Parts: sequence; structure tokens; C-alpha cells
Amino acid sequence: MVKASINNLVGIAVDDSYPWIDTLFISTGVASLKEEDYEKCSAHIFIKKTNNLNISDCRDIGGEIFISHHTIVDTRYGVRIDRNDSRNITLTVTQECNEWLTICLQLLLLELDCTLIHAAALEKDGDVILLPSWGGVGKTATVIKMISEGGWKLLGDDLVILNGSQVEPFLKPFVIYPYHQSLFPDIFRQHKGKVVTNLTISKLMSKAIPFAKKIMRPIPRLLAFARKYNPQSMRVSPMRIFKKEELSKGGVLKKVIWLERTVGENTDYYQENIERIVSKTASVSIMELLGDRITCVFSLYGAGVFDYHKTNHKMYELILKAYKKLNCYELDIPTSVPIHEVGSVVLNYVINENNKESFVG
Repeated sequence: MVKASINNLVGIAVDDSYPWIDTLFISTGVASLKEEDYEKCSAHIFIKKTNNLNISDCRDIGGEIFISHHTIVDTRYGVRIDRNDSRNITLTVTQECNEWLTICLQLLLLELDCTLIHAAALEKDGDVILLPSWGGVGKTATVIKMISEGGWKLLGDDLVILNGSQVEPFLKPFVIYPYHQSLFPDIFRQHKGKVVTNLTISKLMSKAIPFAKKIMRPIPRLLAFARKYNPQSMRVSPMRIFKKEELSKGGVLKKVIWLERTVGENTDYYQENIERIVSKTASVSIMELLGDRITCVFSLYGAGVFDYHKTNHKMYELILKAYKKLNCYELDIPTSVPIHEVGSVVLNYVINENNKESFVG
């Protein structure tokens, strides 16, 4: 059995019966694999594999969801979720479960007054700049530029943990797409042919993927293989990209900048209403974390596995509490600016603004 700890907050134990542990984010440097750290955690998730999900004690509520007291079964995605007691969750699965593991981790973190945020985050001298935004706006390009030229350390380019005023690392693998080729030339050379770099072919594959998933879903091993070797992207651990001294263990949140891509020619940087930035941050984080499982998550509330107020409302409250002591900004970057140049824009407008504004605002 593998035991892991997410920042000494949530422990994750994976039974030997689970065959896809190398695809779980806990095996890529996100988590500590020390058993003593696992034991320190206030909440725990246990993962085990089964060939057939037990629904004999549940009733059908439609949408391939079955529920009973403190239990839901999602037959479409092959998982049974049981709440064993106040802080222990069991995932019994027939297929790879990274998405459901992330959801349950987030809901347990919220109960512990922490939350995952969909954002890039960097630290320097103990101070953290948080860059929440949509996917695909250039967060990865930004962290590459700020680390290589600005002397910053990485906390995450996609998800980080907000714990009060502290931002803690969540160093999940970078998802590298064809448009990142100029940012990671060495990675693409090392893995030549692994990712389709022809954008026309890639777009055609995107249209075909939903149909391919439906075909492969009844064959869990095939689906896991396809996800692991997706020709449209590759996952690379930050430990393979950055030096140890370029990775941060956390710091105090000092500045929030919402990154936006806009249609037009002008780049604009301005102070924004805090509640508006909080709303945007919470919304894109929910979209990223829950995705197409959002209906199932509300089934978790209905079945009593999680409490709606302690989780769904909590995210907004935690983000607002962290942001309200700060100035919040928005940086609008035209869509005409290529992804690989976004980092330079952020560095020039925010960090190198001579005589306009310091980092701490």
C-alpha cells in the first residue's frame, strides 16, 4: 500500500489492488510519501480497485448515479464513494480515478478551511504573487519567464493550495501542448513524436476524443493507456523542468493579478474590484476542479457525503478572506499576443514597472 500526504492536510492511501498508481498525481512529486506525514493528516482518502461496483444498497436517481446514506455510485466513471466517518473517504473504483480523487481532495480541504485555486503562483523572499485565470491564457508561459528571468520560485502553474493567507505548493505535472514547443524545446526533442504538433491534425483529434472515450470507457485498462499516452499533450513533472532551488515550499500571499485575454490591440493593467476577482477565481476553479462531474458532486451533497454549506459556499469565503487585505488587479492581454510571449508581458507590466508600483503594491 502506498501512503501519501498532501501538505500534512489530507492523506491518500492507495491499495495494492489499484493498477494505475503511476498515473495518479500523488506519484509525481505533489505529495510526501512518508508514512509519518500521512499519519499527521486530519483527513484521509482510501483508494481500492474492484471488478464490479456494489449498488445493491443504493437506489437509482438517474444519470448513472446511485445513492444511499453517505454513499454515491457513479457507474459512468466507475467509482463508489463512501464516507466512513467525519474525515475518511473510500473510493472503490473500476477505472483510473484522478478526477474523482481531485474532487474529494478539494472537498476535504474545504472542510479543513483550505482550498485549491486554479492559478499560477510564484514566490520570492517569502512573498507570493497569485495569477488566477482561465485555462489556456498563458500561465505556464508566465511561470517559465518569471522563474528564468525574474528570480521567482514555482508553487504551481495550474493548481495551488490557499491556506488562509498562505499559498502552498501543488506541484502537479505540467500539461504540455503543441503550442508550448517554443517554451520546452528540450522536452519536445527528448519526446519527439510523442505529441502531435500539427495543429490541424490536433484539432481533428479533439473532435474525435469524446467518441473515442465512450468506446474505451468499458475497457478501463485501454482508457488508462490512452490517457497516459495522449498524443495531444504530455505530462511532465516540474522536478524534471526546474532545479530544486527554483521550487517553493510556500509563502504569504501579497498580490493577486487576474490574467485575461481580450480581443483588441491594447494591453491594460488596472486595479479591480476585490469581490469581482474573488468571484472569477472561485468560478474558474470550480470549473477546473469539477468539470463534467458537477452534477455528481451535487449528488454527494444530496446523499450526505459532504455538506453543501461547508464546501460549496466555503470556497468563496476563504478566497475573499485571503484577498480582502490586498489590492487586486487585472491584466488584459490581447489574443493577438502569442502564448509564448505572455510571460514577457506579465514580467514587463507587473514586475518591472519602474517607478509605478512595487511588487507588494
